[in-house]
Amino acid sequence: LQFLSILSLSLSLSLQENRKMSVNHYSRDIHHNPLSLHHHQNDAVAQRESLFEKSLTPSDVGKLNRLVIPKQHAEKYFPLNNGVGDDVAGETTEKGMLLSFEDESGKCWKFRYSYWNSSQSYVLTKGWSRYVKDKHLDAGDVVFFQRHRFDLHRLFIGWRRRG
Repeated sequence: LQFLSILSLSLSLSLQENRKMSVNHYSRDIHHNPLSLHHHQNDAVAQRESLFEKSLTPSDVGKLNRLVIPKQHAEKYFPLNNGVGDDVAGETTEKGMLLSFEDESGKCWKFRYSYWNSSQSYVLTKGWSRYVKDKHLDAGDVVFFQRHRFDLHRLFIGWRRRG
């Protein structure tokens, strides 16, 4: 009985420790070994290549509920190809494409990605305002996009405070 109490306490402490660490889906198979976890997370980050980053404007985080993707990056990394997006991790819809991104905690974020003829701009819309609110983003903060070096359909999104 004493052994079970110690085991239970140890497991409880281990779970608390894991909650404190920003454990993402890359590390769920590491069995709570902090050294392996750290090494595995570094490997996962090393498998990413930076695509681009953007300093957020007031309209990117405001009531328009959209992020404008600079044209040169949009066409290079997220080509719409008239509804055929084979080079990108997305589901094509009538109103553009749904792109899926993983954040720093492994959470999946889906955004509608489309081209607005009226302003001749590429935008992330549906889902973007939820991301802005969840991360408490402000104008001047930087959002960055990455993809997996080998699985090009695997996209990542992150952010950092301005300055």
